[in-house]
Amino acid sequence: MILRQSYLLEMLARLEALVGALEEGRPVLPLLEAGIEREIAICAMPVAEDLTAVQVALQGLLCDPSSRQIPNLRAAVQEALDSAPGDGPTPSARANELMGMALAALDDPEVPFGAAASAFSEELATLATMVAISAGSPGISFQVREEAQRVLELVDAAREALVRVEEAVEGGLRDQALQGLDALIRALRLMASSKRALDKVVEQEARIPCIRCGHRNLAGRGTCERCRATLPAVDRAEQSTLDIRLGDQGAAPEAQMTENLARLLEACERFNFKTMTREAFLAEVAWMEGLLEQAGRMGLQEGALEGLEEFKAGLQSLRQAGETGDSALVYKGRKLIWEGAGRMQAAVGGESQD
Repeated sequence: MILRQSYLLEMLARLEALVGALEEGRPVLPLLEAGIEREIAICAMPVAEDLTAVQVALQGLLCDPSSRQIPNLRAAVQEALDSAPGDGPTPSARANELMGMALAALDDPEVPFGAAASAFSEELATLATMVAISAGSPGISFQVREEAQRVLELVDAAREALVRVEEAVEGGLRDQALQGLDALIRALRLMASSKRALDKVVEQEARIPCIRCGHRNLAGRGTCERCRATLPAVDRAEQSTLDIRLGDQGAAPEAQMTENLARLLEACERFNFKTMTREAFLAEVAWMEGLLEQAGRMGLQEGALEGLEEFKAGLQSLRQAGETGDSALVYKGRKLIWEGAGRMQAAVGGESQD
């Protein structure tokens, strides 16, 4: 496990060394200022612990880059270590564990870091799929789409950093591994912040505004919580696109993620982020079309057939996206596929219970 202690103390040691070099007359001021500004930005990111005092001390060091400021920074770091409620540099326990394994693998090749990294990358891909499904729903506001796109970009940045870490660990390159871990930490922290922002926007849009006082009420209420005025009726279909939450933050979509479905949705994400060629993407679509053709020959019941047709429509949208490069068609197809899979699974599950 990477402890918060190691990250803060390493940061302190780096800055102390640069201050010492500066006072010896070496030309390191630009490097010192860049390092301080970067650490200020990291400490300002929303994380589980409060690093405000460290951030203030860093700002003091930036204004006066001398050893006179070091005691203030050292005291702020110690205060953060003493009051820290957790033991990781990111809000994700899984990410902290993964990064600890990366450092351990540099010293012990037997540590199964590669398998852990692959599993974590798949979790990030699943998160991206869920965000993209919510962002591709009809009726979603521009603000939700914008926040969702920010999350997707940060997921991609995290996965790219993870690849860098994997390559460095395989090559035994400690410095490069640390740089990759640092990039991963920053991406995950920003991603957590963006997720919270997206959840907040989604929650607000799921509320019903009162036409008398403007108060936004929880969905499902008949009268305003504040002024008791009658609220306008809202169609459930309009609400459903706003009720999706991310990861462990709330309810998951109705469909259950299967290996084949995960493979297809992963291909959608990679194609959208230009890490998969058009030819490879269309090959994945054709592969799934072949599986659906086999399923259709099995004689599915009515509910499953409806889901099958919706799934096929989604694949057709993906095929058009592959041919035109239109990312909007990817979002549309992914949503149809997810909902179609849910209907098929529900029908098969209900048949097995009868």
